[in-house]
This record gives sequence, C-alpha cells and structure tokens, in this order.
Amino acid sequence: MSNLRVCIIGSGIAGVLTAYFLDKFGADKITVFDKEVIASGATGRSAGLVVTHLFDEIDIELSKRTQKILNEINEKNKFKFLKKYETISASRDEKLIDTLQEKLKKKFIGFEILSLKEIKNKYDFFNEEKKYLRTDDGIYVDTGELLYSVYSYLRKKGHDFKFFYKIENLNIKNERVESITTSRGKFYFDIYVISAGVWSKKILKKIGIELKVKPYRTQAGILILKKDVDFPIFNDLDYNIYMRKEIKNEILVGDGTEGKEANISNYNPSNDDEFIFEIAQKVSKISKEFEDSEYKGGWAGLCLATPDKKPIIGKIENFENLYIICGFNGLGIMRAPALSEILAECIIDNLPVPKEFRNERLKNIKDFEIKEGFYPE
Repeated sequence: MSNLRVCIIGSGIAGVLTAYFLDKFGADKITVFDKEVIASGATGRSAGLVVTHLFDEIDIELSKRTQKILNEINEKNKFKFLKKYETISASRDEKLIDTLQEKLKKKFIGFEILSLKEIKNKYDFFNEEKKYLRTDDGIYVDTGELLYSVYSYLRKKGHDFKFFYKIENLNIKNERVESITTSRGKFYFDIYVISAGVWSKKILKKIGIELKVKPYRTQAGILILKKDVDFPIFNDLDYNIYMRKEIKNEILVGDGTEGKEANISNYNPSNDDEFIFEIAQKVSKISKEFEDSEYKGGWAGLCLATPDKKPIIGKIENFENLYIICGFNGLGIMRAPALSEILAECIIDNLPVPKEFRNERLKNIKDFEIKEGFYPE
C-alpha cells in the first residue's frame, strides 16, 4: 500500500515494533500516540527476558523469531541492548522437565539435562536435588534502550510520536474509524491500530466492542547477595519464580502473579510484604548462599490475560480499518516483536492473521479465570 497513513495507539513494545515493521513493509506515514511516554506501561516494568523454555509450541516459535528480530536490530544499533545468557529450568517433577524437553526437541532447540552434581560444576550455589534443563539461547533485553533506538530510527524516517495525547474517542462512519479525538485535538488516518496494553479494553468499549481480557498484577524484586555470582536466566518450576542477574551481586526475582482482576486506574505499583517474604523464602531454598540476601526494592506492573492464554491480534470484526495487538499474558517481550511483524504484514497486504490469534475466537466467552502465562497449569 502506498500513501498509507497509520495511527498506532500505545508506545510499548507492541506499538513501537508494529510501527517499525509497517515502515519496513512500506507504510508512508506512521503516527504513534501515547497518554504518557514511550515504554511507560508494562514494557518498562518487564523483566526483559526472551527464552524458549515454554510449554506452548507456538510460543516457542514466536520467541525464536523475536530473538532473531531483536538480534538484527541490536546489530544495527550503536548502543547494544541485548545480553546473552544460558537458561536453566529446574523441577523435582521429572514429567514436567520431560514435557519441556519434548517441546524443545520438536522445535530443534539443543539442550542438556543435568543432575545437581553436574550443574554445580558451573553454578556451585545450586542446592536442591532436581532435574536441570539447560540451553544457551536466552537473552536479556534492555527494553528502554531497544524502544529508544527504534523510536530514533522511525523519527529519522519521518514518522511521528505524540506523547501525552489521551485518546478520548474513536469516531466511526460507515463501519470505519474516520478519526480519533484526543485530549489535544482530532486526527485522521487510513488505518488504526490499538496497542494500548491494559487500556485496550477501555478504548474499544467506547465504540461498543467488549474485549474478552482481564488485567492482572505481577511483581518483581531485587535482592542483594553477599557476594557476586555468575548467574544464568533461571526458572524454578516448583516455586513458580524466575531469576536473572541484575548488576554485580544483585539478582532480579519475579512472578508474584495475582489471579484476580486488577483495577488499572488504582493498583499498587510497589511490592507487597507477602511477596517480599515469599521470594526470600524461595531463593534461600534454591541456594544456601542466598539465605542472607538483602531486599533492595522492586515494583509491580500490569499484564493482560486472555481466556486461552493466547494473544489477540488482527482486524476488529465489523470495522474495515481497525486492528488490535494485545493480550500477551505476561509474555509480551517474547511475543510482541514476532507478532508485530505478522500484524504489520497483514495490514500492508490486507490479509487475515492466523485464526488462533483472531479476536472473534473469543466471542462466546462470558467469563474466565486468570491463568499463569509463563508456567504450565
């Protein structure tokens, strides 16, 4: 499509990478709106992990593609935003590790299974008799540096970012979005993409679309260890926590997923006392060297759950020029870049997205429970 003017609402990883691929595929003019600034929502509060230790084969493929996309952008960027790590998942449940290794085999991902004695040859702080699955394909993404580099690239290409523009309405005419009304005026485009994370539901409700999603709260905290250790990306499948190196002798410990719907306008952005106590208990079991770790601080953020834990992307039914990308269930950094590429290609070529991602698959859902996004049920 030539002379295509695209509006993207939301400047998190999904919105910015969708803009990146729309530019790559030929969109003439892209404008990204945000009620705050770039990466001010879930993206800026993410752990930045992209791994293949996942229990859904589609997610493994998406994560592999995301790794390739991010490596390509990183190579072109003056300031590097990626760090490579080994990834280790551990559990006493042999069936769980067996299931994970079968998924990785199907996707041709190399791995090895190690005992406690074997894993201690490299990471001597591990303490528990478990099966340890190791791969060498994990990456940590500095999401702020990533999005700023893409933002700078898109600005140089002549595209626009409008920060502190609150979306007040989508104006409909003849089954098309004709324009958007913002806190700072009205704007007209050819295509509109909603990538506003937990705010997507509220925006679509303005035009009578009920999005079957629920926001939920997750937490991450930083612990200071007594000494510096070489640390991989680590998933403990028994305790449902992930860990990664922060700086020097600090580690980030995350999950704290709440199974209840959050109030997006009024939630606690800090760690709960219960979460702080729980992560201290869990890491002390993983390693005796972590027993006297000191809590430095942390944060909470909001993710968006769907009934089947799959994302929602593609055209909104009954509207010719309205698209959405959201519902990453806590896997936004792993899913969003690959899905942004798919969505951008479908917009440019006017093609449908794969049916497992379409919004209409959820039309008969009345209510649902929030499920774990990262770990198996």
